[in-house]
Amino acid sequence: EQDPSPQGREAKLREAVAHFTRAVEILPGFTEAWIDLGTSYYALDEDVGAMRAFEQSLKIEPTSSRAKNNIGLIHYNRGESQLAVQFLEEAVAIDPANMFILGNLAMALEQLGDREKAFELYERAVPGSPGHLTNLIALCDAMGKTEKASFYRRIQAQMQAGPRR
Repeated sequence: EQDPSPQGREAKLREAVAHFTRAVEILPGFTEAWIDLGTSYYALDEDVGAMRAFEQSLKIEPTSSRAKNNIGLIHYNRGESQLAVQFLEEAVAIDPANMFILGNLAMALEQLGDREKAFELYERAVPGSPGHLTNLIALCDAMGKTEKASFYRRIQAQMQAGPRR
């Protein structure tokens, strides 16, 4: 049975760290294991371990959009907007159809102050990454794009209401 408490979640993540640590010891060239190790550390808010694992995955596979995206997110969370944008732009160049990465780049550009570019990317990202919809609405409000904000609020309400029967 799953323990939904924060302690249960942390225990599962620590178990994942142990599992992926063992995996990279056995197969040190397995990029995905390094990324999964980094993701587990990231979920535990352990940026140092996460960054180390993501950087190791890039040594093995320099064109890993997942690793670049995740490094970009760490920089974003640290408020290191320029570095975040750099890594996220590299990730988008590798995987331009990945809506999650586009949305993450939009967040970093917004943090950097480039609202217009962020707005454009959020609009492209939202259909495939609806989690960025709240960010898009907030940016529309901040930019005075009230009609767009209203439009996206209606979409958000429809999504929250679920399918019509």
